[in-house]
Amino acid sequence: MRSTTAINLVFAGLLAAILATPLPAWGAAPAGGAVDAFGLFLNRVAAFASIDQPRLTSACSPDPLCAARLIVETLGPPARLEAVVHPDTDSIRRVTSQRSISQFQSISPGSYIMRLDRFGRKLNRELFFNINSVNNLSNLIIDLRGNQGGDVDRMRRAVALFTGPIPGAIELTHRGTVKRIDIPTPNRRLIIPRLSLLIGSQTASSAELLAVLLRQHANAAILGARSVGKNYLYRIIPVTNDWRLLLPAEHVSVPGQTIAGGIVPDGPIPPRWTDSKRPGAPN
Repeated sequence: MRSTTAINLVFAGLLAAILATPLPAWGAAPAGGAVDAFGLFLNRVAAFASIDQPRLTSACSPDPLCAARLIVETLGPPARLEAVVHPDTDSIRRVTSQRSISQFQSISPGSYIMRLDRFGRKLNRELFFNINSVNNLSNLIIDLRGNQGGDVDRMRRAVALFTGPIPGAIELTHRGTVKRIDIPTPNRRLIIPRLSLLIGSQTASSAELLAVLLRQHANAAILGARSVGKNYLYRIIPVTNDWRLLLPAEHVSVPGQTIAGGIVPDGPIPPRWTDSKRPGAPN
């Protein structure tokens, strides 16, 4: 009985020690405490950007936030320091339940416009639900003018519904090394006779990738105004519990298409597609 009590006390002590260990210490070098954590932060940054580690160590050690500010000041845009938002439970539920498609409506017989605002968790399910809810769809217009990008993998899975699998469809280039990413094989396909995409000055990142991939592999027309031209992916490096560093890392491209400088559309948007005052249009 006494032996069992002693063992329980030992385990309780170990558990208390684990819970009391600050989170930044996990994964840090075993000796040196905060200095090693600082060095680990610099090593993570150096994997994606050229930095003067001795200068940063001399100027800021052991404060990673000081180093992050100096890195952003040195590298300039688009590198940036961003405050971490700590949402409450209700905010998390609201974000995870937010729809990707905010509008789907008929604009003429057989023609439907779909406003795709984000790449949410249930994007493919929403695409199937809306498109399969009508029987005569011959022309689908996807409005990306308010879409500023998001999860690349969700975007790839959405593209697959329209194109099927495409080996090496996206190229990521970092420090001279090129990595090719496939469009995966979808569980089901969407067969759309005519596909158009609307872009504008806010269309960016993954939304731009979606547009050029569908133009390249699904014969889609891109209409509207030139997009942002965000042809790189951010790497997020934690700095403190309240701050994170965003560094542009891989340059992203689609062979045969141009994203840098903004996507040049194939033409203007027909006024009848965006006339919110037409009969039957929602408020």
